[in-house]
Amino acid sequence: MDCGPACLKMISEYYQITTSISELRELCNTSRLGSNIGDIMYGAEQVGFKALVFKTTIDYLKEKQPFPCIIHWRKNHYVVLYQIKNGKYTIGDPAYGFAVLSEKEFTEGWAGNGEKGIALFVEPDLESDYITKTAGAEGKSIGWQFVDFLRPHVKQIGFLLLVIMIASAISMLIPRTIEYMTDKGVEKKNINIIWKVLLFQFVLFGSLTFTNYIRSLIQAKLSTKLSIGIISDFLVKLLMLPISFFDTKNHADIYQRIDDHSRIETFLSTKLVSFIFSISLLVVYILQMFFFDKYIVISFLLFTALSFVWFFLFMERRRKLDYRRFGLAIEERHYLNDLISGMTEIKLNNAQSGRVDSWQELQHKLYDFKLSNLKLSQLQQNGINTVNQLKSIFITFLCSYWVINGTITFGVMLSIGYIVGQLTLPIQDIMNFFHDYQDAKTSFERLNEIQLKTNENDQGKISFPGELNRGFDVNNLSFKYAGIHNPYVLRGIDLFIPKGKITAIVGTSGSGKTTLMKLLLSFYQPQDGAILIDDINLQTINTDEFRSQCGVVMQDGYIYSSSIAQNIAMSEKNVDIERVYQALKIACLDEFVASLPQKHNTALGSTGVDLSGGQKQRLFIARAVYKNPQIIFFDEATNALDSNNERAIMDNLEHFFIGKTVLVIAHRLSTVKNAAQIVVLENGEIVELGSHAELTRTRGKYYELVKNQLELG
Repeated sequence: MDCGPACLKMISEYYQITTSISELRELCNTSRLGSNIGDIMYGAEQVGFKALVFKTTIDYLKEKQPFPCIIHWRKNHYVVLYQIKNGKYTIGDPAYGFAVLSEKEFTEGWAGNGEKGIALFVEPDLESDYITKTAGAEGKSIGWQFVDFLRPHVKQIGFLLLVIMIASAISMLIPRTIEYMTDKGVEKKNINIIWKVLLFQFVLFGSLTFTNYIRSLIQAKLSTKLSIGIISDFLVKLLMLPISFFDTKNHADIYQRIDDHSRIETFLSTKLVSFIFSISLLVVYILQMFFFDKYIVISFLLFTALSFVWFFLFMERRRKLDYRRFGLAIEERHYLNDLISGMTEIKLNNAQSGRVDSWQELQHKLYDFKLSNLKLSQLQQNGINTVNQLKSIFITFLCSYWVINGTITFGVMLSIGYIVGQLTLPIQDIMNFFHDYQDAKTSFERLNEIQLKTNENDQGKISFPGELNRGFDVNNLSFKYAGIHNPYVLRGIDLFIPKGKITAIVGTSGSGKTTLMKLLLSFYQPQDGAILIDDINLQTINTDEFRSQCGVVMQDGYIYSSSIAQNIAMSEKNVDIERVYQALKIACLDEFVASLPQKHNTALGSTGVDLSGGQKQRLFIARAVYKNPQIIFFDEATNALDSNNERAIMDNLEHFFIGKTVLVIAHRLSTVKNAAQIVVLENGEIVELGSHAELTRTRGKYYELVKNQLELG
């Protein structure tokens, strides 16, 4: 989904132009379907590149074209072509990393069966005044932002550090007891010293066990608090974002980011603490070895440094694998969600075998990824283990040599052996910490993309006027969805929606009716023109306050896994049951609810009663009525109802609508004929405006839409 912006990010890094992936996603108008090549070109121009896209041949690519360039790959993906040399094509794939391909392999991926493929050529525009907006927005480094997460838990962290210091001090004494027992007890055959040292060691190990227990207890509490805090902050931020944000993200993507929170929480509460403890042990034991012999310390540090060098050689490849893992995890979650949610359709259309094949294909991708990850991990770990073995052998040899020469005692040799053995795990933890930090940083970057988004209601928004005086003024409004090359859905709309009256919008499918309603609800911002409420621009009004005065029924309403009463009351903690039944009566759903064993407490959604399409619509109407709002928006609110129920509900609503500003989208004549004004939309433009009687007399577009309905004969 993000391969276009990711390719642009790779080229920006090549030319040392600072950008962020979140900024590039916005500039490239990345949606759930990704970005098209025109949007990527537009994004490239915005961050300081000259860009040119066209369909060309392989020979044209070879003729000293500016590299790197972006290539449209296998008709559904983008990669970066870095160079062509000796018939070999070096590409960077955001999903898989770097690869060197033969001309045949490259041509198949780029042009397919044809002779030409699409390429986007870019080079820096030296006259561009582009300055990254993200530098100011992101501000603090990732490390300091991790500190911000920990700041509310300073007392617990302070106590944890104290416990770590005590544990380190206890650990420091153990090698000394080994040395003393060996040199003073064993060599001199003094059993009293051995018993005393043994007793002291029992006390030390008991104390160490107790401090480790306290440390684990504090970590568990810290982990729980961090988990609650981090995910709560994420959900609060998510709820503060504009609805347009969710058009660019699918559910699997958001769920995966919640999993990223768990990764960060584990890093901060467990991995970071283990790292601090390991560092303290490393410092304590190295200082102790330094008092034994400095050459032992030098040997130990050299081999340890070699282990770290080997470890860091694989860091970049692991980072790329992690990005690939994230994409595959989203794909798998999305596929499973489709499989479970669409089980009925799969069975009705005998699509089981096709779905199984798709699942197996996805599992093959996951298998290849896991195999690549396993090979890399094994190569990395085997190299580290080899260095550790060589380190132990070499230090044992040195100690043995110096014991024979009388430089150190046998007790010191055993102490050094104990220290080297005890430091194997802390060093491994320190290495793993860098990998964990990289993983957490990657997760944090993904979360930061959401945290840096502008909230729907900034401090500059003004309060919604208590009551409408005039109504809505739509002035020369034009709108299109994200995408530089997308067509306008609405063009030059001029419309007045008066207070206290019913306005109906009709038109063929795709004419822009629902889009206009979403703009009136401040889901999106228009490209041109404005929507005024009593001469106040809708974009300057606090949307939460505005929507609290609106009752809305959309085509894709949602039933929550809670009781009928809670589904209707929605935003109220203390449900007014009397109002619930009044709303149910207007929506003609009261008799159905009364017939249920638990009445209004009956559970709905995935954990309760499954409603029919018509019952769901009546529940949505009851939800809108319960709020008793002054502004009402209905988008095909009765299209799933039979004519009898629709007539009864419309009769009930006619009384409820008195004094309210109502906007109705409908195809049925019975729903719109009593409106004060009817707006006819076609291809995003208003083609007719008037009452039912006026528009039927003119026999224009409105008449064409409704003439087949019974009342017109």
